[in-house]
Amino acid sequence: MCFKQDDFIVWEGEATGKGKDRHLFLFENKLILTRKRKSEQPGDLPTYEFRGMIKVRFGCISSRLRENYLIIELKLLN
Repeated sequence: MCFKQDDFIVWEGEATGKGKDRHLFLFENKLILTRKRKSEQPGDLPTYEFRGMIKVRFGCISSRLRENYLIIELKLLN
């Protein structure tokens, strides 16, 4: 079951410079990273290009607003 999906800006390491635009799908034990491709025809649904997958075990998922941005924190279990 997909808990959440949305467009995000993703950085590897520290958040400096311009991040990468990605569409993420959050599942119970996976985080799927894709690149969203806009449809060529008006009214068509977008397609998604697979860019990576992270297997995870979440201890807690929390969200909060800060300066008009939604911050989502994922606390991982070892």
